[in-house]
Amino acid sequence: MRTVTLNLPSDVSEDETLPLQAVRLFEERHVSLGKAAELAGYRTAAFVEILGHDGVTTVAHPAEELADDARRA
Repeated sequence: MRTVTLNLPSDVSEDETLPLQAVRLFEERHVSLGKAAELAGYRTAAFVEILGHDGVTTVAHPAEELADDARRA
């Protein structure tokens, strides 16, 4: 993993940006759920709640698989 340095405006804290960055990295499937939670500084369960508030699902199923499941239900 590499280190990135950001120059933030004085009214924005690192604590505000880390969860946002972690959500985006998870959403784009660059990191796992556990790694994203760690990057954000949260326990996994708390991070899952953040993802839910942001409308990001933690379960990725292809649309075809979901359609098959719906037909079988």
